[in-house]
Amino acid sequence: MSEKPIWGIGSDQYRKPPERPITTRRSQSESQAGSPTANDQARFTGITWDLTGIDLDVIGGTGDSERARHRFRSRLPDMIWDAARLEGNTFTLPEVRTLLEGVTVAGKRLDEERQILALNEGFNDVDALVGAGQFSLNKAVSDRIHAHVAAFEAIEAGHFRGEGQVQGGGSVRLSTGASSTAESMAATAPC
Repeated sequence: MSEKPIWGIGSDQYRKPPERPITTRRSQSESQAGSPTANDQARFTGITWDLTGIDLDVIGGTGDSERARHRFRSRLPDMIWDAARLEGNTFTLPEVRTLLEGVTVAGKRLDEERQILALNEGFNDVDALVGAGQFSLNKAVSDRIHAHVAAFEAIEAGHFRGEGQVQGGGSVRLSTGASSTAESMAATAPC
């Protein structure tokens, strides 16, 4: 009788791979110069990170922003379609490509078209910021991008909720036909 073949490595046969030295693009002091400290990062975002611990050679990164920007621009219609689709937009990917080429798409609502074009502006702004070396994960950049992306959707585009100022007047007619919150509550209250 022959022995059964061993299909996997058992716990007694596992060998730990040799340790590799971590190589980085910048030294610890270079990466922290002019950038927020870990405490600032945690306070502002709730997230901390240390770029010096990332070996870009292992993940295929070269630090070449032009190469990354080229890949970003080549996938732009797909990313715009994906983001719009998450918001319930009915444009198909070919229709998004057509609109981005400057041709209107028949039979589509104007607000859906505006959403696609606003996403395009936001993504193009990110691309321009990266190209100019000015992109940073901070509130100012977030607000700037949000001002483009949510220009036709948010009451306060370019601000976190409650930070901006809303001006205007008039009333809002609710689906119940009421024009104020109190009337709406009275109309929907059980008798």
